[in-house]
Amino acid sequence: MFRICTIVNDLAQYRAMRDSFIAAGFAPDRCSFRLYDNSQGNEYDPFRVISSLNTESPHGFVILCHQDIRLDRGVGYEELLRRLDQLTAIDGQWAVAGNFGITLQRVGVGKVNDPQGTSCPASFPQKVISLDENFLVFRPDPRLCSTPELYGFHLYGTDVCLNAYLSGLACYVIDFQLTHLSGGDSHSPEFQDAARRFAGAWNKRFAWAVVDTPCTALRMSRWGPVRKLLNSSKVNAVLDRIGVSLVPCPEWARSREVRR
Repeated sequence: MFRICTIVNDLAQYRAMRDSFIAAGFAPDRCSFRLYDNSQGNEYDPFRVISSLNTESPHGFVILCHQDIRLDRGVGYEELLRRLDQLTAIDGQWAVAGNFGITLQRVGVGKVNDPQGTSCPASFPQKVISLDENFLVFRPDPRLCSTPELYGFHLYGTDVCLNAYLSGLACYVIDFQLTHLSGGDSHSPEFQDAARRFAGAWNKRFAWAVVDTPCTALRMSRWGPVRKLLNSSKVNAVLDRIGVSLVPCPEWARSREVRR
């Protein structure tokens, strides 16, 4: 029913994660565990892994998760199935689900226990435009690819959400609380480089967009003057008050309507 995929650079962390899944009902006789071993170097990155999933069997859900999560908050296999069934009944066009994300109105919603304390009161499921990468559940159909020119270990949750959005699909936060041992570091040079690459790849698709992620805000546009305007503190104060819409460039908007 589930393929549980993890990119691993610490095998002890991974074993503890896998044990917590098994204890929560994700037994090997009804789930498979796939380890992408980076313990000797970064052979795999999540953008490539997500794209590679399209070449594999479409049966069952795919979970892509961090090695430092633990299913120790009282929910497990049966609860996740119920949450996904509930989500499908509400929106048959969902593509990816997670446990923390940001809505189009720039509000954080989620159920995760981590060093930042990011459990936010809300009713679930909640539609979002970006998802935290600690725990992502992909539907077997429709299946999404990552943006080909992107790579690395940051913002791939936002990437799949935006690809879903432009395909007329939706992403959601569901009520599935677990423990994530890391709060992330959005100030590192590696993250800042990843954010610049991300904006460079996505600018061309939007007339304008402000996309909040769990770690940063991305202000994007095909046109340089619009990007400069979006980075104005006064403009962002207005956007904070009125909420934000994403405006795809005309050719992307037309392709979205066709895919719908």
